[in-house]
Amino acid sequence: MMRVFVAVDISDHITDVISEFQASSGIGGKPVRPHNMHFTLQFLGDIHDNSKRVIAAFSGMAFSKFDIKLQGLGTFPEKGSPRIVWVGTDSAGGQKLCELSEMVRHTLAPLGYSNSTAFKPHVTIFRLKPRDTVSRLAEFAETSFGMQQVLTIKLKQSILNKDGPTYTDLAEVAA
Repeated sequence: MMRVFVAVDISDHITDVISEFQASSGIGGKPVRPHNMHFTLQFLGDIHDNSKRVIAAFSGMAFSKFDIKLQGLGTFPEKGSPRIVWVGTDSAGGQKLCELSEMVRHTLAPLGYSNSTAFKPHVTIFRLKPRDTVSRLAEFAETSFGMQQVLTIKLKQSILNKDGPTYTDLAEVAA
């Protein structure tokens, strides 16, 4: 049994900027490690014995490279006690990520993998507990973390353990 998702990794120069922000922002919570930062285009869950078919369908996808600007902060859920702090995107890059997510959904739906929730382009940078503070979040609403090109998408396996998730690349599609 494999827990799998499709993602766009965040480039090293952006994760460096985000890591500096995590260390200096005063936002409470557990920071996401730089090597685990990504945009989740679609979460598939446990794919059981279907992995070869999923990898084959995923590997047949094609897309064109595009730029995204990582900017702004938000939380999930938007109402109530936040559990996640995330970095968003500019509108043009966010729209391209939405289109890419829809292409992934369309490709994998015939195999039984579809999302019931709307895709919201974001990179999780903190995981919060109810006692963590995000009171300074509004100060960083317009923060820019840099620009990157989306050159690849990856099918990743997630292994959960006590120190946090470990991600392994199963397949990659280049633009």
